[in-house]
Amino acid sequence: STRSPANQTISDAITVLSEAASANSWFTSLTIARGAPMSISGIAMTDGDIAHLSAEVAKNPRFDETKVVSLTKTTVGKRPVSQFMVLGKLRGFLAFDRPMRGKKKA
Repeated sequence: STRSPANQTISDAITVLSEAASANSWFTSLTIARGAPMSISGIAMTDGDIAHLSAEVAKNPRFDETKVVSLTKTTVGKRPVSQFMVLGKLRGFLAFDRPMRGKKKA
């Protein structure tokens, strides 16, 4: 997106977060709201995948105070995975997204 972090929308933030995640990590919950901390819960194949997500988000100018607050080893089927929670804050006003409008009829 070409918008600055001061004028970002929720969809801008979601795009950045999805691009920061590796192919071996999945979000199970994402909370973004005006005036509230951002929360990402998910599952990753390795702790390195979680570290990558946290580092990418932390260095992005759209976010502040990003940190991993929970990391739990578990299994899905017989495969070991890590459940995680990352918290942070979004910078800027967080404007509402405008709904797409239909094409005008000629």
